[in-house]
Amino acid sequence: MKTYRISLLLLILVFFVSSCAQPKSDFDPYLRLLEKALDLDQSKFNKIWPDYNLNNFPIGLYNENEAYLINHPSPGDLFQKTNRKIHNYVLYHSPKKPDGFFGNTSLEYNGHRISIFMIDQDMSEDSFYNLLFHEVFHSFQRDQEIFDKRFGNVILQPFFPLDDLEFYTLSYIEQMILKDAYLSDKDEQARKKAQQYYMLSEKRNSMLDEKFIEFESNVHINEGIATYAGNKGLEIMGFPESSKQNLFKLINEKIDVPTGFRLRCYSMGRSLAELLDRFSPDWQTNLQPGFTLDEVLRSVVEPLYDVKLKDILKKYHYEEVRNEFKTLLVQQAKKREQQKKDILKPGYMVIQFPSLNFLDMSSMRFDPMNISLVEEQLLCHKSLLILGKKDRFQFKLNWQPILTEIAPGNLFMISKIYFTVPEDAQMTVNGETVSELDDNPDINEFILESKSIQLEIREAWITREDSHSVIELK
Repeated sequence: MKTYRISLLLLILVFFVSSCAQPKSDFDPYLRLLEKALDLDQSKFNKIWPDYNLNNFPIGLYNENEAYLINHPSPGDLFQKTNRKIHNYVLYHSPKKPDGFFGNTSLEYNGHRISIFMIDQDMSEDSFYNLLFHEVFHSFQRDQEIFDKRFGNVILQPFFPLDDLEFYTLSYIEQMILKDAYLSDKDEQARKKAQQYYMLSEKRNSMLDEKFIEFESNVHINEGIATYAGNKGLEIMGFPESSKQNLFKLINEKIDVPTGFRLRCYSMGRSLAELLDRFSPDWQTNLQPGFTLDEVLRSVVEPLYDVKLKDILKKYHYEEVRNEFKTLLVQQAKKREQQKKDILKPGYMVIQFPSLNFLDMSSMRFDPMNISLVEEQLLCHKSLLILGKKDRFQFKLNWQPILTEIAPGNLFMISKIYFTVPEDAQMTVNGETVSELDDNPDINEFILESKSIQLEIREAWITREDSHSVIELK
């Protein structure tokens, strides 16, 4: 064989080996988008927030099956190093999605704070960038003293007024007013709208306990400013203003309550921040500890006219909105009742904790967008939930609705868990496989495994009732 042919074959072989070593998957378009964003210089990132930079935090992208991670100094054994780099960072790949990767969030992973979000195969470029800048901003917030502990306690979220028609009507009109202020092309008109907003906000806050007012304010700061950062990220990536308007759907729709109320805070906080850009361009550098976005905007928007509550309500069709919410709240009540019936079907299971040793909710991980109050003291989790109690109890939920009962007099302790036993569940009692449960006062170990629920209990007893089984921890 001639020399040039040998050289050609070697080149082809090298190219083939190199190509096989590169991760080829549905992630490739998004890895390229990520690299483009990481190439921005600091002056661009400063347009979002002083000293903010995507390069300062590890970033993970994942789907239901696999995950990629960059800029992490110790990814762990689950991730393997690839020979590909993303903006000077080694790209790591895991053929299995890590258990801790769920939702779009900022979390601790292998000793370092990272930002993760789920990749949808049909995700648009602007949706990708919005999530990227939003979730990395959450990691940035954790490093900034001004944001210290300014995170809404998501455990409080489901306990907002469940059937308070006036509360949700005024809340919706508030968001319409702020939207109009943001969209106004005249500063004086925007200031008047802000003044109307404060009038309505004061009325609604008078209906709330202080802890809920603090929750709302903190969600404005935590999620609202992160939503603002996501929008600013679209700006610096060159997307038009129209790409940001789709976020108004969180404001425009009269969506599920009270879960939808938390979503509302994303856009409300974002709108307050955008108005501060307009009326106080240096507001970010002048923030003081304990700030609220409401108070900061109020300090730069002087009263312009004698605003009357009745005039505001008339302009924003108070009676019409109230009637719409009246219908919605009735629909939601029926939906919650049906959820409860669907879970408590014959054969359901109850996990019960001792009265002096309830399960602390602060130890659990859950998706705040999929938790709601079914009735007093009874929560429905519709997606993801991880619970644990030292060596005695482990529970992992993956997209099957369950109920948790709150202990009497304590919003943050769980006394019971109710769920339908999955059809594919495999159960073992003290190491022996069983198809159904019988009374047993001496359980050393109970294990239930299925695609949607994994449960391990040690030191308990089983009681068989007419319609269900109760496993009570000793």
